[in-house]
Amino acid sequence: MKKHILFALLGAFLIIMNACKKSDTPPLPTANFTFAPENPTTQDEVVFTGTAQNAKTYTWSSSPTALSSTQLTARQRFTTAGTYQVTFTATGDGGSVPITKSITVVEAKPTVDFAFSVANPITRQPVAITTTVQNGTTFAWSSSPAGFTSSQQNPTFSFATAGNYTLTLQVTGAGGSTTVSKMITIAAPSLRADFTVSNPNPVAADVVTFTNRSTSDARTFAWTSTPEEGFSSTVQNPVFAFRSSGMKIVNLVVTDEFGNTANRSTSILVQRRLVGTLVALISSSESRGRLIATSASTSLSANSIFYLGNRDMPPFVSAGTVSCNGQVLARNAINNAYVNNSMVFNNPTISWAVSGSNDIPAINFDTNKPNPPMPDTTFPSFTNLDKTNGFTLQLANVIPCDELEVFIISTDANNVRISTVSKIFQPNTTSITFTGAELANVDDRFNFTITIEARNVSFTEVDGKSYVFRNVATRAFTYTK
Repeated sequence: MKKHILFALLGAFLIIMNACKKSDTPPLPTANFTFAPENPTTQDEVVFTGTAQNAKTYTWSSSPTALSSTQLTARQRFTTAGTYQVTFTATGDGGSVPITKSITVVEAKPTVDFAFSVANPITRQPVAITTTVQNGTTFAWSSSPAGFTSSQQNPTFSFATAGNYTLTLQVTGAGGSTTVSKMITIAAPSLRADFTVSNPNPVAADVVTFTNRSTSDARTFAWTSTPEEGFSSTVQNPVFAFRSSGMKIVNLVVTDEFGNTANRSTSILVQRRLVGTLVALISSSESRGRLIATSASTSLSANSIFYLGNRDMPPFVSAGTVSCNGQVLARNAINNAYVNNSMVFNNPTISWAVSGSNDIPAINFDTNKPNPPMPDTTFPSFTNLDKTNGFTLQLANVIPCDELEVFIISTDANNVRISTVSKIFQPNTTSITFTGAELANVDDRFNFTITIEARNVSFTEVDGKSYVFRNVATRAFTYTK
């Protein structure tokens, strides 16, 4: 009987204990979270990492609204700067536990890059810049060396001087400033001006053709002459007839598509247009062509128009009778030889006669003027003209003559005259100086000759036509490259 009572009491106790266990409250969850980076910008993605116990679900939220997630780990980029209250809530059988923390988001610094539209530009060539930028609102461009500034996002620039330039862009936004620099090399243009002249020693009113030989990048052409007498052209290969005699400097300026320029000048010695020129040559083996001798008995036709002095291509090429501009020249006596298309005279008594009507007797000229002596000088020993300081020629004594002139004549590899400069001695002087400026246009890349020419001259006028008689002596020295 006692055993039955004991078992009954034990069963009642177990029932009471089970009832007590079923009435216990579940524990609350524990929660926390971290985030990185701790000081984010509007460009950063923030990673929120939650930790929790006794939780089954999770929620993320923020104020102002931006963040929303139900994962234990959440990611969010806050595109607007400010302070956000971020709340992580862990929920379990025992309830929900929210954890709130503040996070401050600041504006990001600008990010920037730029590229040039032309990798290897030349001077004055426009180069466009393409800029990629984030978080930037203002732009400040500069260059070193100085020469370029702009406040545009995508400007265009050019430089007139070749060299290396560093271009710098500073971009400013709400988050601060960012500076980027890049170097670009501006090359010198290959533009070169050059031309040839059909006749570098024409007679006045002769038509001269100028043939452009500039580099292919030349786009425009500007021709002028000094002294000015109407020669001005913009065509590529102009023609022109100089009305007056004397030294003419012809200049060509070419321009490329970007505005770069190059120039080339050459001299042209325009001869007087005379109705015949008779020259008595007092010569030695040093004297070179361009001169023809005459005796006092020579006569000249008033109807003929030709020039037998100072011409590179004389109208006589063989023995016998030849013609010049429709007039027959009878060669009476000559002893000559050709050297490099120039005539060397060894006989100072060569005689010529011109046949035709209305001959002018030689008595009309003062043929009794004395023959000038051969100029005596020591030529400089150099191979290149000093175009900076110039040089001086010194004669041994004063030469009694009407004209005493020095020519510097430059010829190319084909013996074609490419430039000439001349200067006249002052009366009763024995020295003459060429300055660097006067030599600037002399092309001495090949051969050049310095010639002293002394002349006793007489003139006559018949029917409005000019005639000249010259007694000439020359001394020359050629510098061969």
